[in-house]
Amino acid sequence: MEKIYGSTKTIQEDKVSGFCPGCMHGTIFKLIGEVMEELGIVDKTTCVLGVGCCGLAMEYITYDNTTSPHGRACAVATGVKLANPALSVWVNMGDGDS
Repeated sequence: MEKIYGSTKTIQEDKVSGFCPGCMHGTIFKLIGEVMEELGIVDKTTCVLGVGCCGLAMEYITYDNTTSPHGRACAVATGVKLANPALSVWVNMGDGDS
């Protein structure tokens, strides 16, 4: 039988996300992980997480990440990109953080 669904390698197999049922944070991490794998940039990507629910992903994803003070994730991501222009940097913030 052909397998049509699989987990991305950017999410740790032995971890549970901790996101609430129906929350889209887990879906966002899965979709972005699939794109990173397709583009071959997992080793060249970092994520800046806001505080709150999206910060639960720190122990959930397999690639580099950091957190930021409340409301400052975009500023931290800008600093990361300036420090290492070769990195692909993306930000995940919750509604209260942005």
